[in-house]
Amino acid sequence: MLRCGDVVYGGTMGTGQFSAASKRTVGMRAGYRCSNPSCGKQTVGPSPVDPSGTISVGVAAHIRAASPGGPRYDAGQAEEDRISIENAIWLCEKCAALIDKSGGVDFPPDLLHKWKQMHERALFAELGGSADYLERVWLPNLAQIDYINVPRLAMLAAQYGIKLRRNLWQDTQRLSDLGGELNELLLDVERVLRDVDLLSIPLDQVADLSTDVVGLTVSFESAFRTKNFPDAPVTGDELRSLSGAWQKDPHIYRKVNNRRLVMVLDPRWITTSTAYVDFQSGHTRLGGVCTIKSVNDTEGVVLASPLVVGIPIGPLHPLLDEKPVAC
Repeated sequence: MLRCGDVVYGGTMGTGQFSAASKRTVGMRAGYRCSNPSCGKQTVGPSPVDPSGTISVGVAAHIRAASPGGPRYDAGQAEEDRISIENAIWLCEKCAALIDKSGGVDFPPDLLHKWKQMHERALFAELGGSADYLERVWLPNLAQIDYINVPRLAMLAAQYGIKLRRNLWQDTQRLSDLGGELNELLLDVERVLRDVDLLSIPLDQVADLSTDVVGLTVSFESAFRTKNFPDAPVTGDELRSLSGAWQKDPHIYRKVNNRRLVMVLDPRWITTSTAYVDFQSGHTRLGGVCTIKSVNDTEGVVLASPLVVGIPIGPLHPLLDEKPVAC
């Protein structure tokens, strides 16, 4: 019988399994919540039938596989490291299945370690720990990238010795003109976002959007209104510079307490025709990261410069088409 926390590869139980004590510790350090930042699901709770019973849908999943052939298996990893707590991440069953799809290539070890670190730091902060732990490494959990502030991203990458291939964007009028080369640019962007530890504070943890937050890097995942976006990719004379007045320029915005958070988006850096549709919808759910530029107390407007904007991956990811193991 399979139990919560067991890891199965190709129908056979892996050899380097975690001890019961290790599983319990990993779960407790995660608050028994899924460590996937796009999920966060509670994984333990009361049984509806047995007044003294509990239900668990949590898994101490391997970051690097327990046995050969498993997702992210590292032949050079020592056995004691393979079964250590450092090689475990607490996830709900659905996210545990998600990270192992296609041999785990979409969820490399470094990414899973960042998930774990970010989740544990947030829990520590909830316990009243150091405020420094509120600052997290932002992870690009986007199903689709709709907007890339390429010049700013290129500057950020250069600080870390990483180069975006300038031939892919420097001489183009708009990203949507790149065709198949856009995929190469997106791969560069994803590599930069994963290699650069982009520290940010989640928008819902910023208590007050006052002048004190100017210069702050903020991550977001919430509903936004969209305004002034063209119906289709702009061309020729229509590809004008931004006016500098956010009320006239294409922008996304949302209310945060008693203020309006506004991000102006240059149409040149909208990635695809599908992205234009997203921004034409009037309102949509968006995720990404931005830097606070200014705060106008009189108008109650906070202007931010977006780095990357896209459609976030939800907890019910389409890849999750397999039924979880019953516990």
